[in-house]
Amino acid sequence: FAYLWIGFSLNPVSIAAMILAIGLVADDTVIILENIGRHFREAGERTRELVVRAVDEVGNPTILAVFLIVATLLPTAFITGEMGQYTRAIPVGASLAILFSLTVALTVTPFVAYRLLRAPRDRAREERKGDDPDGAQAGEGIPSDQLAAMYRLVLTPFFRHAPLRWALYLGMTLLLIGSVAMVAFRAVQLTLVPFLDREVFVVEIELPPGSPLERTLEAAATVGRALHPEPEVRAYTVFAGQEGPLLMPPPGPPDIVTAGSHRASLYVQLTHKDERTRLSFELGRELFHRLPDLLAPFDGRAWIRHIPSGPSSDNAIQAEIFGADHGERQRLADTLETLLERHHAAGAVERFPKPAGTELQLTVDQTRASAQGVLAARAAAAVQMGLSGRTATDLDLPGERQPVPVVVRLAESERLWRENLAGLYIRNEQGLAVALRDVMDLREAESEPHRHRKNQLPVAYVAAEVDRDRSQPVSVQRDIGGALDGADTSVPEIRWLRPPNDDGGLTLFWGGEWQITQQVYRDLAWAGLAVILVIYTLLSAWFNSYVIPLVIMAPIPLVFIGVIPAHWLMGLDIAGLGVLGVIALAGIVVRNAVLLVDFTQKRLEGGMEICDALVSAGSLRTRPILLTAGTVAFGSGALIFEPALQPLGLTLISGVVVATLLTLILIPVLYYSAIGPKRG
Repeated sequence: FAYLWIGFSLNPVSIAAMILAIGLVADDTVIILENIGRHFREAGERTRELVVRAVDEVGNPTILAVFLIVATLLPTAFITGEMGQYTRAIPVGASLAILFSLTVALTVTPFVAYRLLRAPRDRAREERKGDDPDGAQAGEGIPSDQLAAMYRLVLTPFFRHAPLRWALYLGMTLLLIGSVAMVAFRAVQLTLVPFLDREVFVVEIELPPGSPLERTLEAAATVGRALHPEPEVRAYTVFAGQEGPLLMPPPGPPDIVTAGSHRASLYVQLTHKDERTRLSFELGRELFHRLPDLLAPFDGRAWIRHIPSGPSSDNAIQAEIFGADHGERQRLADTLETLLERHHAAGAVERFPKPAGTELQLTVDQTRASAQGVLAARAAAAVQMGLSGRTATDLDLPGERQPVPVVVRLAESERLWRENLAGLYIRNEQGLAVALRDVMDLREAESEPHRHRKNQLPVAYVAAEVDRDRSQPVSVQRDIGGALDGADTSVPEIRWLRPPNDDGGLTLFWGGEWQITQQVYRDLAWAGLAVILVIYTLLSAWFNSYVIPLVIMAPIPLVFIGVIPAHWLMGLDIAGLGVLGVIALAGIVVRNAVLLVDFTQKRLEGGMEICDALVSAGSLRTRPILLTAGTVAFGSGALIFEPALQPLGLTLISGVVVATLLTLILIPVLYYSAIGPKRG
């Protein structure tokens, strides 16, 4: 209903929001239901008063936790650009579902718990109740079960010995630094969207301009023969000298590229994904390294185009060169092309504007045309009609709803060679036939290359693809930037965030995939900062303290201890959706810490010693915390089975498991370090 109201459609991303919500909407119910059941067990009876008392005990922190999770999700709905439109359904849909689940947890769940849960009676509880006729409130004493004993055994050394606490903090810090270092040393790469398996991809072939069509077909056949033995390839179709069907938006800057005799495209059709062992992009990566050798005898190049996996359809690497001097731009473009071709992970280098090649120039000789009595305009019109055609008349034919045009032009077989064009005849003013070659000169010459401008500034482009098994685009760009210092060319100003405003100096701006990636991560960083500020403000107002919120928020960075190594073990890159999952985990982790601290505060207010209060709160809240972590891991973690959303699912599973286990130990120890000495 929310999607209908907002205007979202049901698609893989919006349905992913529902799957994400599965692991979150159950948390409120789990917390309240578990607390009601605990009160029933400890009291040995089932009454409405116990239900109300149990809900009142955890209701306020549960409401706070829900608003914290919503506060962490909603800022990510304001990511700009294509990525924001792509992912907006996730934070909006999940937030609405969580708010609705809170209503259910506070209204329906207590009623259902009262009707369905049973209170086990035992003699020990009856004796305790008989000894205490006033009926001490359930759950306010110090637990004495096995879990409490184990929890006390683990925490007591940290409470008694300050060096152990500092060793714990140092260990957590080293684990966090080590996890982040895996990104810095490229063991785990940052990317935008994961690659998806498709049943079709395109191999574009380009030979030197002016190459005959027969030569281009021979090159395409060579690539086809290399594809034929692959068991994953079902068929391929060659389009040579003409454009094929548009399956995907062309990457890179807009360019006026027309079909020519030196260009061809192979549309490769793969077998069904259940019938092959390699994915489409895995086959493409293998072909990426074979194509240069296959096309070397033809002095040709090739590019593999895959259907985009998400909003990014730009070149993996795209260098945009700005400068007033055309020669300087071209020299820097030549240097970049050389460096990219030498890089171990880069290949399929492409230049924009494209090499222009040759063009056929037809020039009317005014002297000869006047001697033959032929007007120059009539000669030009004859050439235009022979090549492009001209509608002579329309025929009204039976059975046709619209008039059928009659187009006069040369047959296709007579439009292939310049000699055919030279054999045309036109009428002069006296009505005599005059050969076109008698009044017009036909010659081939180098055509003028296209001119590119961006933001009204002259620009040249150099693009390349990257083998993702070896490196990522941003890493290659860093390598190329360092290599430019030792190159035999003027060192340009290198910009990473925005292109220059003028062409006063030679400037290199990294565009392409990096441009949209840095915009997404910039927006995610601002969203993360907003999340931290909102969480701190809410917690400060709730606990009336500036220190306790810092204790509660301390486990937030610990999610990286689980997330980054998990991506490394799975062989996945950290994508934008994975970072969105980290932001969502901030609210989940803080919720668990809020439950621990809130229970501790209540026991301290009741006069309990701080060590006993921490052990009591931890042992009582361990089960609901583990249950809620399990709902996230098994509910929202189901996203790991969808390739497009696998980074989000893996982030949620690994982050919540590791952060929850660490939180159960770290929060009590931090709370004791921050509050214990003051109370002493």
